[in-house]
Amino acid sequence: KMQQAGYLNQLPVHEAEEKYDKPAYVKDARMAQTTGVITASMHPKIASLNSMDGQYKYRMYHYSHPTDKLLQECIESWNEYQEAWNKQGSTHPYIPYPYTREMIDGYFKDYSRHVGFPVASDCPEDLPPLQAGAEDLSAMPPGL
Repeated sequence: KMQQAGYLNQLPVHEAEEKYDKPAYVKDARMAQTTGVITASMHPKIASLNSMDGQYKYRMYHYSHPTDKLLQECIESWNEYQEAWNKQGSTHPYIPYPYTREMIDGYFKDYSRHVGFPVASDCPEDLPPLQAGAEDLSAMPPGL
């Protein structure tokens, strides 16, 4: 229905940028952000669904990048660099990775205090399920 109302014609169009070898289907962040804002303003139900993006991203970040796994990968990478430098002749003594889990937890607590809402280094297990509305997005708002 948005298409029938002509709303989609108001969206920005991305042309290919041959100078940068960038085809038309490759969009930058500004283009994506502008399109999202315009689309949400054209259809309030989309804006309603977007209101859950923060919760969704918070959960997905923690599920795909658990703090302990990320910390372990950082330590392994840190150690690989030191081993490579030793093989190249460095005689510098081993330096342990400078960040600990306790420090990371502290950073999250400090951040939470500064922004005024809780943010944890691990995704809380007691979060209620996301409630994406079962609304019919094809229905235009009244008066449109």
